[in-house]
Amino acid sequence: NPKLSTFSGNILSVPRDVDNEGQQQYDLLFIDYEYCGYNYRGFDLANHFNEWMWDYKHEEAPYYLYNPELFPSLEQQVCISRKPDK
Repeated sequence: NPKLSTFSGNILSVPRDVDNEGQQQYDLLFIDYEYCGYNYRGFDLANHFNEWMWDYKHEEAPYYLYNPELFPSLEQQVCISRKPDK
């Protein structure tokens, strides 16, 4: 169904920063254009939220850690998903 698919970056980077008032700020960046292609609408955000739970810098086998408690809260998901005020 064409309405379910869209041109997608297939990989997102959402750097988190804290502003002067202590509020988290997010900038949504599409990176690695060679991964672009058609995918299901919303794949980028869903995959990004999934990646919050994985630590790929673990120095012992299997060299990654999975922590489902790091999945973003609804408030964090809304903050990232919302269109920024201009």
